[in-house]
Amino acid sequence: TKTVLPAAALTLVRDGRLNLDSLQGRSFSLRQLLQHTVGLRDYGGLEGYKAAVAHHDVPWPVEEMLARADAATLLFPPGRGWSYSNIGYLLVGRILEEATGENLSDALRHLVFDPLDLEGVCLAQVPADLDDTAWGNARRYHPGWVYHGLLVGSPREAARLLHRLLLRDFLPRDLRRAMLDLHVVGEPIPGGAVRPPGYGGRVLGDIR
Repeated sequence: TKTVLPAAALTLVRDGRLNLDSLQGRSFSLRQLLQHTVGLRDYGGLEGYKAAVAHHDVPWPVEEMLARADAATLLFPPGRGWSYSNIGYLLVGRILEEATGENLSDALRHLVFDPLDLEGVCLAQVPADLDDTAWGNARRYHPGWVYHGLLVGSPREAARLLHRLLLRDFLPRDLRRAMLDLHVVGEPIPGGAVRPPGYGGRVLGDIR
């Protein structure tokens, strides 16, 4: 999902419908949202979150989650630090809905899945949507606990997504480069990789 949301946003940048370095009415940019440099908090560590998931509770309403996370209070001024935030990607989804006038599922279908010929990818919205995945859903996990959205599809389609997104002309070269821009988040691991660990492509969402 954290690959597809930025890909969708960048199609709107490509088409002149969004600006990567500004967002009307907001104090931060789309680029900063995608790079996790806005200073937004994450909801994964909220008190009661893991317990509620484990107890199979109905997901909290979005506004309740944002209030619990004190999302209006930033950890640092935008662009002055780095902090992983699922809330940031929830906002990306909302921006997509605002810009297209569609719900997130339809927006992703029209902006990414249809152009890349990915017929079997969908946004899981209820527990039954996970029943046919390789892992099944014996514990009845509710995908609504993933507030930025939980996409499901086959490994073949995941590979097709990355191949067609990065190696075809779906996006112009400058936006593809932006997806692969590495944000370093630590020092090299002793005895490990030569390159320092980083968050790759803050427009892609993959650790590399």
